[in-house]
Amino acid sequence: YPPCPKHPLLGSSQQVSLDTWIIAGLKGALVLDHPFKRSLYWCNVFPPAVYQQLSAFWLPPQVMHKDAKSGKSKQVSHRFAGARYKTSLQEFMKIPAVRGRRLWKNYDKGREIWRKVSTVLNSKEFVAALWEKMGLKRPWLFRDFRIQSDTAGSSGYSIGVHPDISKKIATMMFYLPSGDKAMQKRQAGDFGTCLHTREQYTKRSKYDGQSKCEHKFMFLPNSGYSFTVSKYSFHSVEPRKAANSGLRRTFMLNWYKAKWIN
Repeated sequence: YPPCPKHPLLGSSQQVSLDTWIIAGLKGALVLDHPFKRSLYWCNVFPPAVYQQLSAFWLPPQVMHKDAKSGKSKQVSHRFAGARYKTSLQEFMKIPAVRGRRLWKNYDKGREIWRKVSTVLNSKEFVAALWEKMGLKRPWLFRDFRIQSDTAGSSGYSIGVHPDISKKIATMMFYLPSGDKAMQKRQAGDFGTCLHTREQYTKRSKYDGQSKCEHKFMFLPNSGYSFTVSKYSFHSVEPRKAANSGLRRTFMLNWYKAKWIN
C-alpha cells in the first residue's frame, strides 16, 4: 500500500479558500511512476467540514440510475449486473428543484455542496495543477464527472484488470467510505484500486479478470488518486474479502481527447 501523504495545510491555523486547500493537496500528492507512468495518491483531499458534508449529502439511489450495462462490460463480471447506481453531476444538476425535493429531502443542501466542490474540480486552475503534476501536454476536449454507488452483490463487487479506453487522457477518483468505523476499516483494504504491471495483466483470470496487485490505494476517508491513461495503465478492484463490506461510494472525473459519453 503506497503511503498517503499528509496534506500541507492540515493542522494549520491559516484560513484558506476551498480551491486553495484542494489545489495544495494535489500539489503535495504522492507521485508513482511504477507500475506505469504516472499516478498520484493523496489524503485530506477536502477540508474536514466539506468532506463531512459530501458524506452526509451523498446522492441516494432515487436521484441516480441503475447501471444495467455494468454486467455487459469486459471489466465487470456478469455476476454484478445492476450492482452499480450512478449519475453524472450534470444529470443531477438538471433535476428540477420541485422534483428534486420530492425525491430527496436533502436535495437543496446536497445540490449546494456538490456545486461548490465541482466548481473547484472543474476550474482551469485545478486542471492546470493536475496537468503540471502529471507532466501532461495534450489538451483535453471533453470531460465528465460521475458519482457512483457500488453495492456488494452476492459475492462482492469487483472490476477485472483493464487499461481504460484510448480516448481518455487522465482519470481521477475520490473515496468516501460508508458505514461505521468497523465497516470503514473493512472497506479500507477491500475497496481500494489496484495498479498492475503488464505481466500481471497477461496473467489475469479468465473467469473474473483478476490478477495480483502491484500497488493498491487504500480506500481511506477523504482520499483520492489519479493517473494518466495509456494502453499500459492497468488497474482493477479486487473482490471483497469481508462478509459485509457495505456500499462502495466514489466519484470520479475523466478527461478525454475526444467527446465520449459512457
